Amino acid sequence: MFKKRIKLEDRIYNMQYRNRQAVRGAEQQVLNVVGVIFLLMVAAGYIGTWASNFKVIQPAHAQEIVEEVTIQSVNVNPIPIKVGASDFQNEMIEYAYEISGKDFDFIKLIEAESGWRIDAVGVNTNGTKDYGLGQISGYWHPQIVNDPKFNNWKWEIDTVYQLYAGGTKFYGISRINDQELIDNFKWITK
Repeated sequence: MFKKRIKLEDRIYNMQYRNRQAVRGAEQQVLNVVGVIFLLMVAAGYIGTWASNFKVIQPAHAQEIVEEVTIQSVNVNPIPIKVGASDFQNEMIEYAYEISGKDFDFIKLIEAESGWRIDAVGVNTNGTKDYGLGQISGYWHPQIVNDPKFNNWKWEIDTVYQLYAGGTKFYGISRINDQELIDNFKWITK
């Protein structure tokens, strides 16, 4: 029992040590960020001073500059695009990313199901067919694949997302390596 108590005390000490190390690391990161902000404020002060005939920027102005930089960085909106895809396919990807609430798993789903080919038709081992971007089953969802709106790619993406968000199982993504799917995309800002 004495050995177990020592081991438990050692484990507690090790956990406390790791926690102290994590806190120190976090503190160092905060100090690094504060240092960068300070340097940016100093640089902005020098640039502002130079631009305004060497007038010193007051601290209130420096704060406005920092707020402006922060606001601009928040407005960056990265979107995925498929490497080697057509402009039309990337337009569909951007639309799907936006309507899904920026859910990259939804993008990977369509990539795995159809590769963003709107005319994709898959034939299952039982003879049934799957259609379109999400490879929607003609057997289980004939009302969708036979709807005249199915030819409208936005309507189709909306419908696939409704099925996906509602819990419908899509099997294409389980047959493809996730990292290969991710490697098909790069991120850009608009």
